[in-house]
Amino acid sequence: MGRPAKPIGVAVGARTKDEIEGRAAAEEKLKGNAPPRPPKNLNKEQKKIFREIVKRLQDADILCALDDYILAKTAVAIDKLREIDADIEAKPEKKYDTDVMNARAKYTQDFYRGCNELGLSPQARAKMAISLSKQEGDPLTKLLEGDGD
Repeated sequence: MGRPAKPIGVAVGARTKDEIEGRAAAEEKLKGNAPPRPPKNLNKEQKKIFREIVKRLQDADILCALDDYILAKTAVAIDKLREIDADIEAKPEKKYDTDVMNARAKYTQDFYRGCNELGLSPQARAKMAISLSKQEGDPLTKLLEGDGD
């Protein structure tokens, strides 16, 4: 199985100028102009989490309306983890309840997946930063692409 595709702005590897421009145009077309909006089925707290993630990622300019569902899934996971953890805090014996801990593990997995997909973890941001610095700052890459004149 290959690696997951990255937006062309943070992807590394040998590509022609035409490939980069074509992919950037296609990504921009898919992105559209609409900002992400929380789906109506989210509760008040989940919408608050959704909007907070969007607000914090606004400067990165990586989100669009197509990200609504991954953002929603991540917001639900965060909300449910908070609920489960508060419940366990109030009743410590619940940490021995298999159903409770299985639900917690499921929402934790959803949370980590959302972090990876949205660049919310330090590791995901580091990968993006490394990719950007390689593209912007590598003189050899610029020379090979013909931008080093």
